[in-house]
Amino acid sequence: PLPRVPASPEDMVASAARAVTRAVAAGVTRQTVRIVVPDDERSYKVLGAVEIAGTSAAEDLDPWPGGLKQQYPIALALCRRLLRAVTGGGEQAVSEQCLDSEDACGLVLAQGAGPTEDAACLLFAGCDQLDQLQQVDAMASDRLLCLVNPQFRRREDFSLWQRGKAQAVFFDRG
Repeated sequence: PLPRVPASPEDMVASAARAVTRAVAAGVTRQTVRIVVPDDERSYKVLGAVEIAGTSAAEDLDPWPGGLKQQYPIALALCRRLLRAVTGGGEQAVSEQCLDSEDACGLVLAQGAGPTEDAACLLFAGCDQLDQLQQVDAMASDRLLCLVNPQFRRREDFSLWQRGKAQAVFFDRG
C-alpha cells in the first residue's frame, strides 16, 4: 500500500514513531527524522490582559518569524511524544535539556523498560553543535539516537575544518 500523508500533528508523530520503531528492529540506531512543526495554537495574554491565540495569522507569509527559537517549544513537545511512543515510557520517563539557547538546540531523553531501550532525540542540531552531537552519540552508545530536523543535510554544510569530524560522528554512523 502507498504511504498515507499524516492529517494532523498526532498522526505525524504516530507515523514517525512507527517508522523509527521498524528501523530500530532492523538494527538502525542512528536516524534522522524530519517533522513539520505545526502552527502555534497556544493561547497567550499580552500585557497580562489581552488574550491572543497562536502566533500566526492566515495572511502571514512566514508563520514562524522567530525562526527556530519560536518553533522550539512546539517541536520539543513533538519530540517528547515521539520518544514516549517509541520507548513505551510515560511522561515521567522523558526529560529534556537545552543544549544551545542561541541556536535552539535541545536534547530529549527517554527511559525504556530496560537500559537497552532508552532513546534520545537531538532537536535542531546544526553545524555549531558538532561537539554536542559527538558527546550525545557517545552517551547513547548503541541505543537509539534520532536527529530531529537537523540544520544540515550533507557533509559540505560543515566548514572545511569540521568535515572529517562530521563524517566520523554522523555520516559514517548511518
